[in-house]
Amino acid sequence: MRAPLTPARIQALDRRAAAIREAGHVVIGRHLGIGPVWGEIFPFDADEPGRTWAGHTWPQPNRLGRLSHERQMMYAVAGMVAVHAWICNRSGDWPPGFRIELTDPDCMSETDWDWTDSEPGEPTDRLVRCAELVAGLLRPGAGPLWPSLLAEARSMIAAASAVARAEKRAKA
Repeated sequence: MRAPLTPARIQALDRRAAAIREAGHVVIGRHLGIGPVWGEIFPFDADEPGRTWAGHTWPQPNRLGRLSHERQMMYAVAGMVAVHAWICNRSGDWPPGFRIELTDPDCMSETDWDWTDSEPGEPTDRLVRCAELVAGLLRPGAGPLWPSLLAEARSMIAAASAVARAEKRAKA
């Protein structure tokens, strides 16, 4: 039986989800040959209910635009697929496809949607296929990039924790 969802536990889960999301972009970007891709997570201070952490990734300048459109869409959808892989690893359920998840306009950032051929919440068959290709790479226990995804997410969490400790010491 899991512990009740306290505010601290909710924040920890949100931090992990943000790290997994950004790590998905980083790992898939590297796999696609974008070159160095950097990512970070940080506390989210906006008034969006239930969201306490956010993140960003930075592919090497001008490399993402040189990819085929299919590979750009794989990069765009990687964060959403990574979060679902993480959730499925915890629950043991794997979705039969990603069309339903992609009908939620908030499942990806506006920037991610811009790299696709779809309007937010209206996935094309091509985008769904790209999500399924990424899912094959990130699938827990079976996808070849699953271990890299976890390692990258842990690295982002450790870096965010180090920044938080340094800021706390600076205020003291």
